[in-house]
This record gives sequence, C-alpha cells and structure tokens, in this order.
Amino acid sequence: MSTLAVATVYLRRDVILLHPMSMTIHGVWIFSEPCLRTAINCADAELGEALHQTLDASKKNVPHPTQ
Repeated sequence: MSTLAVATVYLRRDVILLHPMSMTIHGVWIFSEPCLRTAINCADAELGEALHQTLDASKKNVPHPTQ
C-alpha cells in the first residue's frame, strides 16, 4: 500500500509559500498547517527541506471541518 502526501506551493513575488494538504475522513483534501515560507533565492537544500517538512505534515483521515 502506498502513502500519498500532498503539498501546495505558491510563488509570490520574492517568497515561496508551502503548505500541506490533508484528507478528511470524508475524502476531501483540506489546507493543513504549518505554512512555511522561504526566500525565492534560497538554497536548493533549504527549499528541499521545507518541501520535505511540508509533505511530512500531510495526513489522512483528519476530522472533517464542521463549518
């Protein structure tokens, strides 16, 4: 069985924003924390570490939001 991890990455002017997505118990992908921020000109290793942390925070079977 494979595990799927999902992240969203935004390029905004001089920063890169990364945040994980998690799947609810009802099968809906939702925004999760933490939201990480790196400089657009950061080292490849720094961006790779931020992406790794973001993907590690992606979860399955989280509670579905009530509102």
